[in-house]
Amino acid sequence: MPTEFEAKVLDIDPVKTAETIVARGGRQSAETVLLRRYVYDITPGDESRWIRLRDTGTGSTLTVKEIRHDGIDGTDEIEVGMDRFEAST
Repeated sequence: MPTEFEAKVLDIDPVKTAETIVARGGRQSAETVLLRRYVYDITPGDESRWIRLRDTGTGSTLTVKEIRHDGIDGTDEIEVGMDRFEAST
């Protein structure tokens, strides 16, 4: 399974960012889609582990995430594909 790194980027103007990417030779390869994400506590108050249900517009996944440390590679996850987002909520 490939490694996925996630990061929060704050104060970004999405329109300006897209324009900059296109101006530098990039292109939009797909239509914009609504992404849905539900997050569930495993143990209320424990922010080190949680379950995420995500719909990417082309598929759905259910993921258990656990933080080992605050570094960019500090979160482990186990992810499975779901047939239907609505059936999993």
